[in-house]
Amino acid sequence: MCIRVVLVIALAATVATAELDSDQAYRGMCILSSSVGKGVPNEEIHEFVASCNFDLVVVDFSWITGLWPSTDFAAVEILAAALKKKGVEVVALYRPRVLRPSDADVHFAKDADGKTAPGRNHLCFAHEDSVAWGARWGSEILRRLPSIDKVALYNLWSHCACEKCRDDNWR
Repeated sequence: MCIRVVLVIALAATVATAELDSDQAYRGMCILSSSVGKGVPNEEIHEFVASCNFDLVVVDFSWITGLWPSTDFAAVEILAAALKKKGVEVVALYRPRVLRPSDADVHFAKDADGKTAPGRNHLCFAHEDSVAWGARWGSEILRRLPSIDKVALYNLWSHCACEKCRDDNWR
């Protein structure tokens, strides 16, 4: 199985992309950031990665404001550093959105009625404040976890009906 991952890091209003080697077929696994250092010892994760011949481990911060407080960053760094030393690519993954709109003073994607859809709380990336807020999490992950040098964003919401986004593509 060949997995192609495109990594996106948005820094303020600029966007930079990095890609895993597209000529290589990666074998890997994903682990929730909040589970590292809890339950399964790092040694067991290393053994599993080695026995499965994995060369990619994705540390999933999921809904970023949800798992951030329960992540043991020291444990994640220890795991990432040891995996990297063994030649395993370690990538951080997160969804830049909030649990509650009151969690951030940014622009949220609007539905056709001009309201933030309940339970969604996706950012509207047409606004600099939302881009900066979403990118700040990636920058913070990279700052706290020096053994991770790639960040992937997922479940980015592109369906917004705010004034800046209104067009024929709204669904």
